[in-house]
Amino acid sequence: MKKKILIVEDEFTVAYQLKSILEAAGHKVCGIAISVSKALALIDIHRPGLVMLDIHLKGAESGIELAHILNDKRIPFIYLSANSSESILSLAKETRPHGFLVKPFREKDLLVAIEIAIYRDENSLDLKEEQLAAVQAFLKKAANGQMEYEAQFAEVLQDIIPFDFLSAFTYDNGSWQLHDCGFLRIHFKEYQRNGLQQLSNISGLSVTALTQLSLTNVPVNTSSVFIGSGFSELAANSTLIGFVATNLRMESLFFQPLLMSDGTVIALCFFSKKSAPYSGEHTGMINFLRGLLEPAVETVCKADQASGKAVPENRRSSSGGQEEHFHGIVGRSSSLLAVFDYIKKVAARDTSVLVTGENGTGKERVARAIHQLSPRNNKPLVTVNCASLPPDLIESELFGHEKGAFTGAISQRTGKFEQASGGTIFLDEIGELPLNAQVKLLRVLQQREIDRVGGKAPVKVDIRVIAASNRQLEKEVAEGRFRMDLYYRLNVFPILLPPLRERTEDIPLLVEHFLNQHSLRVGGTPYTVSPVVIEHLQTYHWPGNVRELENIIERTVVLSPNRFIQSIVLPATVKTGNRPAHDAVQTIEEIERDHIIHVLRKCNRKIYGAGGAAQLLNLPPTTLTSKMKKLGISKDLIE
Repeated sequence: MKKKILIVEDEFTVAYQLKSILEAAGHKVCGIAISVSKALALIDIHRPGLVMLDIHLKGAESGIELAHILNDKRIPFIYLSANSSESILSLAKETRPHGFLVKPFREKDLLVAIEIAIYRDENSLDLKEEQLAAVQAFLKKAANGQMEYEAQFAEVLQDIIPFDFLSAFTYDNGSWQLHDCGFLRIHFKEYQRNGLQQLSNISGLSVTALTQLSLTNVPVNTSSVFIGSGFSELAANSTLIGFVATNLRMESLFFQPLLMSDGTVIALCFFSKKSAPYSGEHTGMINFLRGLLEPAVETVCKADQASGKAVPENRRSSSGGQEEHFHGIVGRSSSLLAVFDYIKKVAARDTSVLVTGENGTGKERVARAIHQLSPRNNKPLVTVNCASLPPDLIESELFGHEKGAFTGAISQRTGKFEQASGGTIFLDEIGELPLNAQVKLLRVLQQREIDRVGGKAPVKVDIRVIAASNRQLEKEVAEGRFRMDLYYRLNVFPILLPPLRERTEDIPLLVEHFLNQHSLRVGGTPYTVSPVVIEHLQTYHWPGNVRELENIIERTVVLSPNRFIQSIVLPATVKTGNRPAHDAVQTIEEIERDHIIHVLRKCNRKIYGAGGAAQLLNLPPTTLTSKMKKLGISKDLIE
């Protein structure tokens, strides 16, 4: 498909070279801009389908700043830069580009980059359109009170606006107050009803005191996003937001006022434990749905208010049918639930997926979950560890060979791609493939056909590709070890797996899971573990992640004299709150961790308010709690 393309480039010769190549290829160039301001003016006039964007432009603003605006407008773009350093690529990655070209570039590379960008954009738009259509259909039913279960409203909205706590605020006499309608996410497709009574139980405040919490100075007629320091400032100046931040550990807010039919205003408040999950894209989706959302919210909130019925504190919002597909991926932390959401969204499509994360975080399990949830689940899932392929046999292993193709080829061999035809191929450690194999892999992804070694004609394959790497592929691209065009072809739908040290709240569930597995294997009374052991495990840094935890639990079970585990031995390199030996050199992270622990002890573990650790450290309380989580500090374990 040909696109209307805008060129944003301040070098005259490069801009007109681009224009010539694009027009010769059949694309329409709607203009050339040398600055952000001129680019925005052309965008308003022409609404391009793609922008070729230089990073360094005339004027005070750069291409990076324009990229954020393009994302808000949902216009895809490809970066052009003479610099492919890791720092530039890192900044570029944050803006989610559809491609990156290093100057000078070949005509072929430019056209391939555009083809990949269009492919990625169309797949992304198709996915969003399917999600929006499903949400629209649900909202029409919800407006008429046709919901299968109470928390279905929260479950459906999760597909378009991610949140950990969804609440409603009402507007009265110049301020916002809590409504008795709220849902706290506690697992995939499971939400806990969190109205006023439930919040009272959590916080110890009376329902009357909760209704007196307020929020002011927030627009009544437009959406607002509060992330990072903006959220911290809002929490410090609002008793209502401060309450949510403190008691539910939220770190960001997407705030959407909605007008009810009687003239009252109710705001949907999407809170997240992530510091910056919201953008203009979410505002655009809410505005698109607003006409259907307002009557649906009115029905949900007002019917709930009118009924006056006690609602169970726990309410599973699905029959649990899809939970089994995440077998082996254990946890309820916010970061892991986000991974489950991504799996659910992408599984039904043939979109390429790139799973990244440290060793031991469960990349292969994610690939299996995607395959199991996909329409291809009755066909093979073929796993290839690219790091273990012999360099001389990579092509033969992946694409197969004909009889007599080389010495020792005594019969025809079917390669991994043909074995996976109809199903899914999982390319683990994709960053280990040599460059010559990357070229051939790119062709397979583009043409959906392979060439057997010694073969005379290409062979069509019907496959879905999932790739994984523990390397920073952007860095590999910057250093010339990984092809940029292949990276963007694979990175259509990225999924980043969090390390275990960033989700230590999942450790009790993981330990229980591994102990149950062992009990099933050996029989007899189930193994149990003391709370002291769990606390000890939660202070460890886990460089080997979930795989390391599984191995430690198995070793402990083998050595345990009985079925109740009261102690556990961690590796000598454990990074806990204990101060290292005097001759050891501490990292900056270890120094920061020890200092926070020291201040918490001095404050008798108090974080908030006068004399609390946050005040002494001159940090917003939400920032301090976020640092504690990142560094694996639990105030309950500090003596």
